[in-house]
Amino acid sequence: MKKNTSFLLIIGAAVAGLFGYTANLTVEQILTVIAALVGLPMLWALVIDILKWLGVVTDGNAGKWSAGLNLLSLVTVAFVMKFMPQVNITAVDAAIIEVAKFGALVFGYIIQIVDSKAAHDFFVRVLKITAFSHSQLNA
Repeated sequence: MKKNTSFLLIIGAAVAGLFGYTANLTVEQILTVIAALVGLPMLWALVIDILKWLGVVTDGNAGKWSAGLNLLSLVTVAFVMKFMPQVNITAVDAAIIEVAKFGALVFGYIIQIVDSKAAHDFFVRVLKITAFSHSQLNA
């Protein structure tokens, strides 16, 4: 077993123990829950990228943000398992994956718009490439 998986198992068991869930929680259940957390880390990565683009997350701090958000996810999952066991975590995570994919598409589109404008301004102002205008040609 890899170090990361062992570490996640220890964290998962500790969080489960905090909520008094240790007696009924097996290693397989912990692995299932951790494996189900594909959407949340994907969403957190997108959120961190957006925050970096906005200047909220500075260089070198993304790992701390990721660790904090993923710990929040783990605690939330443990809470849901304890107090709302009827919730299908796998289905919720699948929905979060779709939200993250859509968010990535929207964010990519916004970046293209902003970068296209910045590239145009660079070509005109710095490289002195003349901008074309049909309205000036017809005047």
